[in-house]
Amino acid sequence: MSELAEHFRTLGHHDARTYINSGNVIFSARSRSPHKLATAVEMGLSPLLGFTSDVFIRTAGEVEAVAAKALQLRSQLPESSEVNVAFLREPLSQAQSDDLALLRTSQDDFVHEGMQVYWLYWAGKWRASSPMPFWIVGCVSEPHFVGSTCFKALLPGCAGEV
Repeated sequence: MSELAEHFRTLGHHDARTYINSGNVIFSARSRSPHKLATAVEMGLSPLLGFTSDVFIRTAGEVEAVAAKALQLRSQLPESSEVNVAFLREPLSQAQSDDLALLRTSQDDFVHEGMQVYWLYWAGKWRASSPMPFWIVGCVSEPHFVGSTCFKALLPGCAGEV
């Protein structure tokens, strides 16, 4: 991951650092447009990485709010359950939100709020042996549903790093 931080420094983000081995990079930027910044980072990283990677930008305040929401939702679930968060480039349309509702089961529920989808899954579904503050569960690239997104679990402590 130190190589990833170095790539960000090459792009002019001199304070870039990675958070554990998660692919999350914490850095400062002058851009006030998260979408423009994400596009610039994607375009800049592509030749350095040798592949195109989707980038999801969140401010420190946004990460803190997402972590707080995830913890609030987590407090409503049985002890061995989990909450994962999908970062989106833009909020879901009503049709996409309706499609998301179709995925609900007795084990899974979804809460859409802004540019995040919180995936709640109950005990017995699947559990990590050692929780990490950011835990990549899987990436989705489905244009009809949410476009491109990454699900990550946000557990206590993650917001303190940004």
